[in-house]
Amino acid sequence: MQDAYSAALDACLSELEKLVRERAALAKHISQKDQAIRTQIETAMSLSKQIPENDGRHLRLLALAGEVPATEQQLTEAVLDALYRSESALTPKEVKKALESSRFDFSRFTNPLASIHSTLRRLSNRPEISARTGMNGKAAFSWVGTRYGARRSLANMLATNADQNLGASALSKARHEETENTRGASVRKRRVPKSRI
Repeated sequence: MQDAYSAALDACLSELEKLVRERAALAKHISQKDQAIRTQIETAMSLSKQIPENDGRHLRLLALAGEVPATEQQLTEAVLDALYRSESALTPKEVKKALESSRFDFSRFTNPLASIHSTLRRLSNRPEISARTGMNGKAAFSWVGTRYGARRSLANMLATNADQNLGASALSKARHEETENTRGASVRKRRVPKSRI
């Protein structure tokens, strides 16, 4: 009797090992396809800027991009979403809380807060993100880009394309001035010493 259980357990373990190997191979294949899809979408978005806006291929591109599942949201996208949804500037700790409340999976990160800090520093170079030092001396980040519905909505994508056509520096300056006028005194701007100007 024990031999039958032992044989069944061996067969079960062998099947389990086979399934785990197959799953790992499929996950690797899917990851490679996801990367190839992201690359093609980025290339197509760049190329689409060179054709008239009323060209039907813009809608085709947006439809195809919408077909890509966002089940495993990347940290950068999650941080951008958190900043977009917030009405006020967020510190890295507040961004982490916002991601936790949206059930972002931090299991792949050994130090999630350090990863969020790095992501925010990198994102602060984008014209739609404002980095400031708060009255408490802590860095705070906010979304200053367009807000038409969801962050990745067609309206926001079109507005972003229009913004890029205006020129990043002029747009960044205009948004910065707009933010300064609407923020009030709760957050102070980082100052560049005159010796560096």
